[in-house]
Amino acid sequence: MTEWYYVDADRQQAGPHETAKLRKLWEDKIIDAETLVWNENQEGWKPIESVPTLLNLLVQRTRQHSSPPPV
Repeated sequence: MTEWYYVDADRQQAGPHETAKLRKLWEDKIIDAETLVWNENQEGWKPIESVPTLLNLLVQRTRQHSSPPPV
């Protein structure tokens, strides 16, 4: 299981967190596409929007939990 670190609003490193924790932070709008993340499999910190595998997991999960539009 991949463990992620991210830079919080106070510019402090937080983690390690499993992907499920990042999903919760994403859904709660604590992190967004511009949040810097890192894990041991990548070189340097990158914004979530530059890490397609993570971004897809976060966006896909959010879509699954969103309500359908009103009719």
